[in-house]
Amino acid sequence: MVLRPPDGLPIASVTMATTHPTAQPATPEAVPAGRPKTLTVLLYSDDSTVREKVRLAVGRRPAADLPPVEWIECATEAAVVAVADEGRADVLVLDGEAVPYGGSASAAS
Repeated sequence: MVLRPPDGLPIASVTMATTHPTAQPATPEAVPAGRPKTLTVLLYSDDSTVREKVRLAVGRRPAADLPPVEWIECATEAAVVAVADEGRADVLVLDGEAVPYGGSASAAS
């Protein structure tokens, strides 16, 4: 799936998969036992506009078989590392063009 904000420019490619073969659509009223009531997504970009576009493109619930998304936004590498080390995020969405820690700079460190 290619995420496109309202202006139509692609901002990220995302592959979403359900790990449970018989997963039922989650609703706020009835979330199956053992599944989180929310999906916590860490969103990293040094640019607040990019973070906003990603949030708008993904929306509150990216798929019917996923719970609603709770966003943790980070603008610095240190914040990303802190949240990841604490294990607070289920999914990490990282901006490969963030300065100075995006793309190849992150891979090199």
